[in-house]
Parts: sequence; C-alpha cells; structure tokens
Amino acid sequence: MDFKLYQDAFRFLLCLTVIATIGMIYSVCILVLNGNIFKFNSGDMLPWGPFFGAMVSCHSLVLVDNTLQGDPLDLKMFEITRWELKENTMLKLQNEETHSFIVKPGPKANKVSKEGIIVLKQYPFSPTLQRMSVITQVIGKEKLTVYLKGAPEMVIQLCKPETVPRSFSTELQRYTKQGFRVIGFAFKSFWNGRDINVANLTREDVESDLIFLGLLILENKLKPQTIPVLSELSKARIRTVMITGDNLQTAVTVARNAGMIPLTHKIILIEASKAKESGPAVITWKTMENGKNTGQICTDETNIPIDGFEKKKDFHFVMTGKSYNILVQHFNHLLPKALKTAHAGISLSEQEASVASPFTSKIPNIDCVPQLIKEGRAALVSSFCIFKYMALYSMIQYVGVLCLYWEANTFGNYQFLFEDLAITTVIGITMSFNHAYPQLDPNRPPGQLISPPLLLSVILNVILSLVLHVFGFIMVQQQPWYTPTDIYRACNPTNLTSDGKTTSNKSTDTIAISLTNEDSYKSYENTTVYLLSLFNCISTAIVFSKGKPYRKPIYTNYIFMIVLLAQVGTCLYFLFGEHETLYNALDLVCIPRSWRVYLLVMVLVHFAVIMAIEEIIIENRCLRVFLTKCCKVKSTQCYKKMQRIIMKEPNWPPEDDTDYTTFCIMDEATLEAYSNMNYEHDKDSKMASNGFANTSKQNKEEGYNKGGI
Repeated sequence: MDFKLYQDAFRFLLCLTVIATIGMIYSVCILVLNGNIFKFNSGDMLPWGPFFGAMVSCHSLVLVDNTLQGDPLDLKMFEITRWELKENTMLKLQNEETHSFIVKPGPKANKVSKEGIIVLKQYPFSPTLQRMSVITQVIGKEKLTVYLKGAPEMVIQLCKPETVPRSFSTELQRYTKQGFRVIGFAFKSFWNGRDINVANLTREDVESDLIFLGLLILENKLKPQTIPVLSELSKARIRTVMITGDNLQTAVTVARNAGMIPLTHKIILIEASKAKESGPAVITWKTMENGKNTGQICTDETNIPIDGFEKKKDFHFVMTGKSYNILVQHFNHLLPKALKTAHAGISLSEQEASVASPFTSKIPNIDCVPQLIKEGRAALVSSFCIFKYMALYSMIQYVGVLCLYWEANTFGNYQFLFEDLAITTVIGITMSFNHAYPQLDPNRPPGQLISPPLLLSVILNVILSLVLHVFGFIMVQQQPWYTPTDIYRACNPTNLTSDGKTTSNKSTDTIAISLTNEDSYKSYENTTVYLLSLFNCISTAIVFSKGKPYRKPIYTNYIFMIVLLAQVGTCLYFLFGEHETLYNALDLVCIPRSWRVYLLVMVLVHFAVIMAIEEIIIENRCLRVFLTKCCKVKSTQCYKKMQRIIMKEPNWPPEDDTDYTTFCIMDEATLEAYSNMNYEHDKDSKMASNGFANTSKQNKEEGYNKGGI
C-alpha cells in the first residue's frame, strides 16, 4: 500500500513537472517574441550589468551645493540606480589632467563588487547628433568602457548590425505610439585600456562599432497644469507649436493627449530628401492615421480626405529636424506657411536659463506661459495709456496757455507747479499699478505705438479739450459780472446794478490795484481756464486707465483711486472754496457761485463725451473691423500676407503628393524655391562640391518644373 502511494506521488510530481515545463517554454517564447523588457518602479533594485553601468554614468548631471542638477529625465534615471555622484575631480592620465567625476553605490543601492565608476571623458549631448557618450573605467580595473545613449534611430546606426534585434522598429513604434519617451543605449569596451590615451580619442572613434544594449522606456506623464493651460491658450486664439527632440510619433501622441491636436484634425507628415547628383530635392506630403488605427504612416497613393473638416484650418504639419534642414535649403518659400519665430523664450529651470530665454520661471511647468502673456499685454497697454496721458496733459496745458495768450496772460508759476507735480506726476506714477486681467482675451492689443486707434484717441481728445477751454474762455467774457479791469468786482455785490450789469464808476485806485505786478496773472479768464485744465487732466486720466480686457478694472488700483479722490476733492475745493490765502498763492480770483456750477457742468459733460468716444469708437472692435472691410484695408504683417496667399491656393493643404524643387511665383512676392542663398552662405566651401550650388541650373535644364505649392 505504501508502494502504491509512492507511485501515485511520483506520477503527481511528474504531471506538475510537465506543466511547469510547458509554462517555461511558453514564457521563453513570449520573451523572444516581445523582446527582453525589464520593467521596474522607483522602489525596485536593478541588477549590475552594462545597461546599469550606462544608466549610472552616461548623463550630464552636475553637483551644485550638494544637489544634483540637470535634465529631469537624467535625474530620474540616475535616482532609480540609487548611486551617488561624487565631487568633480581632476585625474592624471598619460601625463595629462582630465576633468572627470565619480559615481559610487549609495547606502540603499544593490550590493555589488564594484567600488565605483570613473567617468574619464564626456562627449556632451548634441541636438544635431542626437546622442551623448562617455568613456568610463571601473575603479581598480584597467578596462575602459564606452557608453552611449540617444535617439534610438541614431543609436542603431552606430551599432554593429548583428547586435540590433530584428524587432527593433516594431518595438520602437509600439512604445512611441503610446507616448513613451524612448532612449537607446549601446556600449563597447577597450580591453587594453592602459595603452589608450583617452585625451586623444576622437568622438568618431569612440562612437563606432558599438554593441546595442536596449531601450530605456520612460513614461513622461503630462503635468496637471498642461491641459488647462493649452486649453486657455486655444480659447485665446494663441497657436501652440511643439518643438522637441523626442521621436516624431511620441510627439504626435503627446500632442493628441495634451489637446494641441484635436481628434477631428488631420496630421500631415512632411518628409524631405536631399538632391541627388542628377535630380532635384524632393518633398513628400503624407497623412498619419488617427484615432483607433495603428498610428503608422500611410504609404498608399490615396488623397487626403478633405471632406468633413475645414480645409484651411483643421490640419497640422509634423516633420523631423532632418526634413526641416532640407526645407530651409531647398524649399525656403514653404517655411512661412508652417513656421514662425518665437518672440520670447521662457526657461522652466533656473539652472538651464540661456540667452534665448530672457524669462526664467520659478514654477517648473507651463502655467507661467499665459501668465507671462497677460502681464506682457497689461504692461503694453499701461505703457500706451501713460503715453496718451502725457501727450494729452501737454496739449491740455498748451491749449490753456494759448487761450490766455489771447488776452496777453498765462498761468502763474504756482499754477504750473501744482498741475505738474500734484496732478500729472502723481497720476503718471500710480495709473500703471493695475494688475493683469485674469482671463486671456482672444484679441491682441495694438502692437505699435503709432497705430490708428491710439492716434485717433489722442486727436479726438485734443479737439475736445480745445473745445472745452475755448468755450469756457468765451463764455466767461459773456457773463454780466465780467470786466477785464476789475478782478474783484464779481464777488462784490455793491458793484452790480439791479439789472445785474456792472456800474461804470471805476475808481482809479481799483484800476491801479488790478494792474500791479502782484496781480499780473489774475483774471477771470485765467481762473476759468485753469480750473477747467485741472479737471480735464483728471478726467483724461480716468478715461485712459482702461481695465478689461487686458487689465483689472480701475477700482482695483487702490492707490490710484485714493490719488484720484484726493485730487478731485482738492480741485472741488479750489472751485467752491473761498480761501483768500490759497487763491492769492495760485493767482485765482473769486467768481460767482453760479459760474462755478456752470464750470462743474462743463467738466461733467466733457467727461461723459470723452468716455463715450473712448468706449464706443476707439475701443469698439466690431466698428474697427467693419471700417477695415469697408475701406478694404489689408494688414501689412507677414503672417497676414501669407494667410491671404494660402486662402487663394486651392491645393493647400497639399494632398498625398511629391514635389520637386522649382521656381514658384506667388501672389504677393516672387520667390525662388530651390536654393536659400543665406543657407548656402553659412555653409563651408565643401558643400558646393556636393553639388548643391549647381543643382538649380541642372534642374532647370532637365525640366523639373512640376508646379510647387
């Protein structure tokens, strides 16, 4: 019975062994089909090997104040290894000092027999070469090892073909299609490291005949702020363009996920190839599949399905850097249709700020982009407002002085001083304190100081100020109490008859008093014009301190509001107060209360008129667009010209087609499509020997004149 039990147990174990063997064979097959993929999280421990050595040494991280600084992906890759970067050192190799750094296992790293790795020489990452490499040496060993990382397509070109898996392209597209960041790695060893002079090694020698290691796949998730920011920019009709060093398919997937390319829009892939010896440069236009399809590039000969989307807007171009360089050289006339130069750059890293990025954000995400646009627009509008106000202030004072010159009079010294310092200077300082409006407006503010709306606003306000001063100057002379000689008669009831007219008995003493040097500026015209001038300056400042859509409302500028209230209160006291000492200091004279009320009414009417003109005429965008269309005025901006050209072209965007370099005549300019002379001039003389300089003539002679775009 025991023997029977042993037999059954043996059979049972044999069945389990067969099942385990089948499972092992299945796993091996799956591993071979899918490639060797090692997945790990931030808490996993990585085994030692060439790939691990590349991860700990092939990067551009630096140690600043005991803190690692550098590319975020390099930081993440290095942190996973749990190694540590030591201080930069100067090593002496072959009687030469070499700048290097050392990486060693950290306290939480896997226990390995290696004390550390010395990075003897580094070839930094180059956007043109799309790779970087390092020459390393394990501490205590003689062997030198080269590690290289970069764009997978570039890495395999430097590797031995037999080391690159057959499924490389399939696997690469599989992960880039999902939006992953894919980095290729390779290595090779110099066994006779003692006899090699590291300082004399060239990059070409180091980065050749490599052994392909594999792909590092990183999931670079979108930050929470990315989609809302891009949506805000889209609502404000601000075009977003992606320029990246990632794989083209990765860039397209990220753009889809971020909302830069809506699902209903078409994607057109531009591929350009250089001119051959007997032929022109070639550019092809292909569509990329969308949605649930494979995402691979279409190679069929069918046309782009234009139906179902707005032809002139609902498409996006994608291209590689190689194709762009060929476009610059051979198809320069197409660049304005697809690309524009940025006006400003923002660095999201304080350690990697550059001349190309005049702005550096302390927030490491693109949330700063709309904020910078809002602040920039608010600053621009504030500058224009201050310019308009200072121009109007000068004209207001100028008009007032011209009116008084008619009576051989002018403003007094203290009148000028009060208007310049207490009114204009304080307003000029505080009226620009408005913060940016929290919402981006789809319409941009005027980009030029000398623009029609700004000039029209200044001209109309100058005319209305002239009307106000001249009207007040003339009307004060029509008042029954007015006399050009007795400046004290208006407020003295004994000088008026029962019918309100002045008596003709003027004592010689009174006339003498009115003509003394002390009262040389005092007159009814002076008082009237000066008070109107003060109120005009304040009302103009209120009108020009516009808020929405680029700045917050005027009442949110608390300092400016306090200044305005204080100035209005002071001017009202000048108007209705009868402080003799103050009047004498400012060369003002007493006027009847009824005339003071008339002056206040004139000021209020003038304020209402200029406010209505500014809001209804100057800031009315619909009216501006209507007048532009009626007058058939065309914008002179380059992108507007190009937009008009594109709208006239029935074949834009191009269908699946191939174009050759030729001469292209456009509506608003005649452009030579084949060769960019600026590009040619920047290249050294050896480019001419490759046939670029003479290909245009060859193409013309061979008849490559298929119509360009």
